[in-house]
Amino acid sequence: MSVKYILTEVSVAGRTWHLKQLASRDQFPTEIEKESIGERVWGSDVPESLWPLSGILWPSGILLAEIVASETYDGMRVLEVGCGVALASLLLRSRGYDVHASDYNSFAGELLRENSSLNVIDVPMFIKLSWLDQYVGEPYDVIIGSDVLYEPGCANEICEFLTSALKPTGTAIFVDPGRAHVRKFETTLQAAGFKCAVEWPVPGDKTRILRISRNA
Repeated sequence: MSVKYILTEVSVAGRTWHLKQLASRDQFPTEIEKESIGERVWGSDVPESLWPLSGILWPSGILLAEIVASETYDGMRVLEVGCGVALASLLLRSRGYDVHASDYNSFAGELLRENSSLNVIDVPMFIKLSWLDQYVGEPYDVIIGSDVLYEPGCANEICEFLTSALKPTGTAIFVDPGRAHVRKFETTLQAAGFKCAVEWPVPGDKTRILRISRNA
């Protein structure tokens, strides 16, 4: 199926953001499009069923952007994991923060560049990264993500990632749309030496915010 796009406008923190995203979840590049996009960037190692997920603006991504818009990260290094169209990273970069956007699908980096241009923002650094990668770089003060806990069996991998990628004094902020297995993830975090504070921003709604830090 040929890849089709739409332009979306969303208002966060008093600003209208213009975002290019995939028109639907049922898409995958044709052979001609793969060649046009380029072998390095189209996401050749991502299964067809998962490939479009990094090109959609999800409600959790909008909520994550609203959360970080209300916080201050002066002097901190921030990493967005599973960035997709990277609204939160774009917002932070527009405020001059040191933010890196990452995704397991390298095509997200192309959307990041295009959406940075659409919003007249310097392009945040993009890193191709997944939970399964062994993180060996400088740890971050803050790690953020929206609906990145969708795989039921990913808890141990995420804990290992946070152990190496998050500073001992750092905080991770994840928005979860209410996936049932995330309760087990909280238990795994505690066993790995982390604590997890849970917030429900909208009473009666299952969406929750997880704020993760290390036990003192």
